Amino acid sequence: MPREQVKRRRRRGTWTAAAILGVGAIAVPAGGSDLAVERGRVLTVIGSVQDVDLALHPLAAEPGLGFVQNVGDATATSLRLHFTVEDSPDNDASWGIQVKDADGKAVWSTWAAQVGRGGFWSDEIEGKQAKVEVYSVRPANPVRLSIDKIAVRKPKTTPLSITGVNQLAPIGAQASWIVDLGRSVARVRFEGDDGGSYVCTAFLVTPELMLTNQHCIATQSELESALIDFDYDLDTAKPETLRVSELLQTDFGLDYAL
Repeated sequence: MPREQVKRRRRRGTWTAAAILGVGAIAVPAGGSDLAVERGRVLTVIGSVQDVDLALHPLAAEPGLGFVQNVGDATATSLRLHFTVEDSPDNDASWGIQVKDADGKAVWSTWAAQVGRGGFWSDEIEGKQAKVEVYSVRPANPVRLSIDKIAVRKPKTTPLSITGVNQLAPIGAQASWIVDLGRSVARVRFEGDDGGSYVCTAFLVTPELMLTNQHCIATQSELESALIDFDYDLDTAKPETLRVSELLQTDFGLDYAL
């Protein structure tokens, strides 16, 4: 999985935040009770994850473009792709993947040295279709790449009710110190182990720690799928999107992930 750490730059200094959301257990205090949280009732559902079996091998015998695969869903507004890697040795740097959108524009890429072995998610690809290109610098490369999941985004959300007077206001219209504090808050997009695609929120509690709910990020696989969007304060915003690096601790009863 991508190992880049979450890094934030504030107007006054630098945040270096390894968003650490984890697996571990803290006992619920005596006499306490677990929080019963149903993910589907509290999170924004933006799509679903489909199981597929799309081989990206064998690669061409000569170095260069080794395989091309088109993927898509007629109902999607955007896509994410999950790749698996087999027969790739440690410290392999012999192959890479480039994804193009429906207009033929390269929108995401990665190389073997960035993702290692196992599985990894692409970034979000806007549109209904994508073209996946696999490149190799090794003749007769034996690596076996596949797409085993596609997250199909259909982000049509229903506004929730507000009790009392609606006091919501754009953060950009607030005092500068409020805007500055708000930059520690992030949108989290992730693929759930239950087959749903979700959005929730998180925030920095120190320069190196990020806090969210356990019903948002509960497992290592969900962590590896997460995209963290800072400065997402308008629908038209172009956020700074990062990955998280490590899963440190969660607690089901207290419903937190750190």
